Amino acid sequence: MTPADLLLAIGVACVIVAVGMNVVTAARFSGGKAMSKERRRRFAGLTVSIAVVGLVCMVAWFAQS
Repeated sequence: MTPADLLLAIGVACVIVAVGMNVVTAARFSGGKAMSKERRRRFAGLTVSIAVVGLVCMVAWFAQS
């Protein structure tokens, strides 16, 4: 596996994880289980961080190819 392929794989995995985290959060809210404001803020920050890492990896892959 070349470094460019590894960047793409990491990028796609990060985006999939971030989308999955959003689905889990939405399911919690619709299920009536409220999260505290602080926990919701930390969870959102983590989700955005993972998504940004994934997008940066995919942009780096695109720049290399």
